[in-house]
Amino acid sequence: MDTFAEQLVVKPMTPADQAKKFGLIAATGILCLGLAYLSVMVMPLILLVVCAVAYGGYFLVTGMNVEYEYSVTNGELDVDKIIAKRKRKHMLTVKIAEFETFGLESEAKFDNNITTFLVGDGDEAHYYAADFQHEGMGLVRLVFSPNERILEAIRPSLKRGLR
Repeated sequence: MDTFAEQLVVKPMTPADQAKKFGLIAATGILCLGLAYLSVMVMPLILLVVCAVAYGGYFLVTGMNVEYEYSVTNGELDVDKIIAKRKRKHMLTVKIAEFETFGLESEAKFDNNITTFLVGDGDEAHYYAADFQHEGMGLVRLVFSPNERILEAIRPSLKRGLR
């Protein structure tokens, strides 16, 4: 029987992200106003530059909106990063049967030698951690926040000791 489940998770804005967004908006606004003031002298060229700066600012600010998509298909977990709903970046694919550990992140043992991917929704109470061996990065810990549907799709593919 084929299994398929997917979930979109919106990355929350941290205070640092909000400060960057505010700084970008302020810098774009100041630059546009300054260039508009100069447009009195060289009207057509500066007006074109103002439009380009405004679009560039919009592009950068909306590019800070990030979502993660988890999809479980026949025993494989795919994680993709979606930037501003216009660009998709594949992060990793792993066979669920290769998980060495799986469970709540709060119960996982901390280890400095593990490469960690945090792809969650900001609510740390229901983060899950999965440790597995990756051919390029060595031992990897994926920290993510699956919903119940994703968990139900993961459980049948886990090793017996992890269920």
